[in-house]
Amino acid sequence: ELSLSCQDMRSALAGAEEAGGRRALAILEKEVPEALHFIKSAVSRLSAIIDALLRLSRVGRVEYRIQPVNVAEIVKRVVEALDNTIEGRKATVLAGALPPALGDPTAVEQIFANLIANALHYLDPARSGRVEIGALPPGQEETPAGLQTYFVKDNGLGIPEAYQLRVFLAFQRLHADVVQGEGVGLALVYRMVGRLGGRIWLESTAGVGSTFFVALPPAPALDERKTIP
Repeated sequence: ELSLSCQDMRSALAGAEEAGGRRALAILEKEVPEALHFIKSAVSRLSAIIDALLRLSRVGRVEYRIQPVNVAEIVKRVVEALDNTIEGRKATVLAGALPPALGDPTAVEQIFANLIANALHYLDPARSGRVEIGALPPGQEETPAGLQTYFVKDNGLGIPEAYQLRVFLAFQRLHADVVQGEGVGLALVYRMVGRLGGRIWLESTAGVGSTFFVALPPAPALDERKTIP
């Protein structure tokens, strides 16, 4: 199983780091510091990849609590949590009407947190950043039948067409010089949306910006107080 293999790899890494002992490290630092730096970087990188694989494997095992979810409150909370990033990017974030969905509250929050954070991180520093979060009207052409479609739109760096089919695969990073990470965020989002019975896709133009669409089952008509953020 993936999680077990990752744990074994992590244990092996820990053993490999300790095996040489302080004496060997001291020799390396004295005689071949460049080689030592390479080894340490490789171990750190592999450890990060293992962590990413573990996160991916957990998505399929977490038990979801399906219930009406107040998407508007979730997005408000996510935007407030990203306030420092928004201020640092000198960006404008606008949220329109967001009807409730039927899903797992934690998963829905993770989905929007990832998409909104990505939109902010990949804004174009050459122009004023703008991120919009909203929902498409029911029955619109882009909306899959029986689902409520939300979107996160930015005027950032955009994604070249040749790369767009790969953005939801693990370990895919287009602008690696802009944001650090292992490139698993959108892969996690893709799996969570699928588990909720939804769909996710994007429209993007390099140098213009991107729009990510997330279609989720709509919540039954309930009093707003009964939706669970």
